[in-house]
Amino acid sequence: MGNEARILGLENAMGHAFPADYRTFIADHREGSVHSPRVVSSNPDYWAVSTIFELSDGEDFRQLDEVYRLVGDVVPAGMVPVAEDSGGNLWLLDCRPRSGGVYWWDHERDLGDDRVEKAADSFGQFITLLADFPDD
Repeated sequence: MGNEARILGLENAMGHAFPADYRTFIADHREGSVHSPRVVSSNPDYWAVSTIFELSDGEDFRQLDEVYRLVGDVVPAGMVPVAEDSGGNLWLLDCRPRSGGVYWWDHERDLGDDRVEKAADSFGQFITLLADFPDD
């Protein structure tokens, strides 16, 4: 199945279309197995980003549609996981109309606890905020 078909399948499952900037990004993004640790630089506590999900023939844990299949029923409605931190918490993209923000979501919550922390106003902004993890 091609990326466009996988994207449409995810959008149909979610009930919302991806924002244009994310749709463009996910069509070609390949995380690869080697990259330096990243953080969201706007956060003084340095939220980590260990994996940005992709659509390829790579490992299942990196595949956006596989991750959504596993967690789509527990993340807040209208949101899709776009990345993960080293603790298994997720970065969610809000795909509901007039949104598009990226939020950090702690996976250790009770079902129905949809609290999230905003990290960026858009996926494009989220990507520009990523920086190499600072050396201590």
